[in-house]
Amino acid sequence: MKNTAHRGGGRRAFTLVELLVSISIIALLLGLLLPALGSVKETARQTSCASNLRQLGQASLTYATGHHGDYCSGPFDNRMRRGYGAVDEKGWVADFVLGDYGVPGNMLCPTNPAQYSQSLRLDRLNDDPFKPFSEEERDQLIERGFNTNYVQSWFMAYTGMNDNYNGGLDPKRTDSVIGPLNSRYLGDNVSATQVPLFGDATTDASEIIAINGEGHRTTKHLGDGPVGFDGDVWNMQKYTDFGPAHGKNSFIQLPNAQHDKVFCQMVMADGHVESFRDTMRDGELGHDLVQENGAFRLRYNDEIEGKLFGGWLNGGGTRFH
Repeated sequence: MKNTAHRGGGRRAFTLVELLVSISIIALLLGLLLPALGSVKETARQTSCASNLRQLGQASLTYATGHHGDYCSGPFDNRMRRGYGAVDEKGWVADFVLGDYGVPGNMLCPTNPAQYSQSLRLDRLNDDPFKPFSEEERDQLIERGFNTNYVQSWFMAYTGMNDNYNGGLDPKRTDSVIGPLNSRYLGDNVSATQVPLFGDATTDASEIIAINGEGHRTTKHLGDGPVGFDGDVWNMQKYTDFGPAHGKNSFIQLPNAQHDKVFCQMVMADGHVESFRDTMRDGELGHDLVQENGAFRLRYNDEIEGKLFGGWLNGGGTRFH
């Protein structure tokens, strides 16, 4: 009887060598693909952040049209002589939430190492406060969207030093400054394209906020304003509270930075968003003190020289007081 078994008709199995080669090729392809996917994901997050900043900038411009040109009612600060009222009533965050211009707590930078503002730390909320807040009341504020991880510019919060300024006063005290930015200070002498409203904030690893018993890093809430040196001489704007929140590079080992972010984004007073690289790799947008023609001035680094206004809005656009 003939053997009718079909010879050679079945599928040939992989040999062990072929299987190992196939696995190696797949692993190699995955190794090439994953970084690209990570880059696409990071770009999407940076785009999301830019969209948030544009919305915040537009909210400020819309607010100004109904408030005689004021971009906001002040900083997000519950401390007397720092802000202009309780944080659930006054300041840019309250302006946006209460006026339905936007909910800052729903528009957070997704890649900033911190997701909460330092202004929500209980020790700050209850430091000479307009009104005190318990932990439960603070948490309710956060649920309502009274939170941000963007830093507000000193210009937007205070504009400039007032006539009572004498060099020895704090540029973050309301008795020393003009008040919230008004559109009349932006014009021929000062371009709105160079005056920031908000931006990615630096984060201080030592400033922790407790939420539901868990510690979280916080971001700076307000730019420092004019830099002081040589005693009581105030000079150009300090932008070190703006810092990188996007991209990845070598890990920054500085005590406060401790992250690997590279790019900082800002929204300007005309509504456009711009990105700056932390070229110094120190976790902030910095400056150097230089001497020119016998006088000291700041020279910005990290790509912001010539792109951000550093002078006095109430000084005719000059860079020095």
